[in-house]
Amino acid sequence: MRAATSGGSLTFGTIRGPIFGKTSGGGIRLEGCDGTADVKTSGGSIHLGKVRGSVSAHTSGGGIEVREMSGAVDASTSGGSISVTLNEQPKQNCRLTTSGGGITVNVGGNIGFDVDASTSGGTSLPISR
Repeated sequence: MRAATSGGSLTFGTIRGPIFGKTSGGGIRLEGCDGTADVKTSGGSIHLGKVRGSVSAHTSGGGIEVREMSGAVDASTSGGSISVTLNEQPKQNCRLTTSGGGITVNVGGNIGFDVDASTSGGTSLPISR
């Protein structure tokens, strides 16, 4: 599914297959996705839940929250914090970058992986289980 707007938010329920969402003037919310999620906004926060594929999430005007992930995460923001919960072993490295907030990673089960996390305006918290 593809969706784009220049003046408002994007809100999705549960989507089958990949999703590509882009907005300039609002946030993005996705309840679930049975595929990859590629979302971008320059004016709001991103909230993603139950994605069964990899995630690419980028914003310059808000925070990023990714819950119940089972794939790799590439997330960046210049205006907020990043919070990620991984439930399964990612098949690729995760990359989390912010210049205006903290980074929190919650890990479930027996997962081993690489996280490249950096911040210039907040705190990087230890990875928790």
